[in-house]
Amino acid sequence: VKVSTEDNPNIKYLSAHATYTACICTTNNFFWEIQVSGNSAFLLVANAVLQGKAEVVPAKGICPEGEKIYPVTNYLRTIAYEISL
Repeated sequence: VKVSTEDNPNIKYLSAHATYTACICTTNNFFWEIQVSGNSAFLLVANAVLQGKAEVVPAKGICPEGEKIYPVTNYLRTIAYEISL
């Protein structure tokens, strides 16, 4: 699975705007260290939306040897999370 976040000019990635690729044979947690910017409270609420995306991608040597690999099923899911300050 490939996990990423959509670009948003009001979100600054403090470490890196990373895209993670991992085997889905185990549960994984992915983290982005962010800072939200804006000129007013309205802008902070209106534009501080972190949108993540997860999609199934072909295996690229990321799963442990012997793990059963299934064909890609064209799965794509997005989620948006409003950041309240």
